[in-house]
Amino acid sequence: LLDPASLAVWTADRSHHSAIALALPAGDPSIRVLTGDSTKAEVVVAFDPPSPERLRQLLTCGEVVLLVPPGTESYVGRLAAPRRPLKLPGLIDAVGDAAAVQRALVARTIESGHAERALLTLAPLFERYDPAAVAAAVYDLWVGAAANVGTASAAAPTPAPAPAPPAPNGSQTARVYVGIGRTDGATANDLVAVLTKEVRVPPANIGRIELRDAFCLVELPASDAERIAGALNGTTIRRKRVVARLDRGGKAPKAPRRPR
Repeated sequence: LLDPASLAVWTADRSHHSAIALALPAGDPSIRVLTGDSTKAEVVVAFDPPSPERLRQLLTCGEVVLLVPPGTESYVGRLAAPRRPLKLPGLIDAVGDAAAVQRALVARTIESGHAERALLTLAPLFERYDPAAVAAAVYDLWVGAAANVGTASAAAPTPAPAPAPPAPNGSQTARVYVGIGRTDGATANDLVAVLTKEVRVPPANIGRIELRDAFCLVELPASDAERIAGALNGTTIRRKRVVARLDRGGKAPKAPRRPR
């Protein structure tokens, strides 16, 4: 149900179609947003509570998932029986996706065959310790360094933006600005979860995530970065609706003042 081959999103009217489109993969022919009679699909999501007659029509088209806005529980209870709750991906799924991304980065580095300097540095440790223990220690250092990106002294000069590095498929990368950061309680795992689960970005296409206090920058394939930014814009991370756009390399926008 969470990853159907085809999907229809039914609404009572067209007032939310533009917002729904932002939450769905752009240009996917297997997804339709519609009003009136639904077409056949593996899963039909009823965005609005349907009437009994409309629900019967939707049930002829595929497996129906009902969204239950606050205050409509009793109506949906009378409307649909039997029914079962649908468990959405949680923290464990997000952590698993983030771990898969990190494993893919390590695998690409191994397969590239350009780790001679690292091998020379670590070879004496392999003789003294178990190689798995050395790898675990290096991984902890790597994750810790990534979490501390952007904590340099404010007095340090700001370097000029570096050219975008090649993506895994040989194309260029671009950075997407996302208006949420450490002060909002956000983590790199939160970004990875939203990108993979909601925007449907393959984990291997997600590059470096720079987490700052008020925002973060995510490296993505340049050919798809604008579409991803549009799909990410308006999504909710840590209960905050975020703004996302292509990063043009200018000064970072100032965080809004918090009320005293």
